[in-house]
Amino acid sequence: MERTIKKIRLLGKTAVAALLFLGFALGPAWAGSIVVYGIKVTYPYAFDAYYNSNDGTLTIAIYEEGGALSVKALRWASTYWPYVDVFLYANCAYVPSITFKGRWDVWFYITGQVGNTYKLSIKNGFVGGTDSYGNLGLGIGYPVNIPSSISIKNGSAIGSVLGEAFWACP
Repeated sequence: MERTIKKIRLLGKTAVAALLFLGFALGPAWAGSIVVYGIKVTYPYAFDAYYNSNDGTLTIAIYEEGGALSVKALRWASTYWPYVDVFLYANCAYVPSITFKGRWDVWFYITGQVGNTYKLSIKNGFVGGTDSYGNLGLGIGYPVNIPSSISIKNGSAIGSVLGEAFWACP
């Protein structure tokens, strides 16, 4: 009986170790939240969020469509960012809802492309105006479906808001 209990304990430890290894091997493209220097990015499907030192942006890559994207500046984000240039690379993915919540001390400047969305909400932020991409705004790959809600509070549109796509969707 005691041997059986030891085997079960060993099996449990092995399973936990395997799950931890799998978690590290797959990297950050899991569903959930990623915090990048005080900016919390949440998406329910496969995605990645990281600081791209090549262009100085917080890059958000969406790998699987269908979920709501939320980007929020946490209280301590101003320690790292006086403002955040965001490059959203959702390419041709359908992201039903996109929300950016900046703070009075951390503003978002957003550029990139999404396949389609029905709701875009930005608080304390701008579309366009990034250091690396200038006034390029947020493009939409499938302009057939018109978003039902676009809200920019405490900010403005410097570039196009869900306008012409930068690259064609198939």
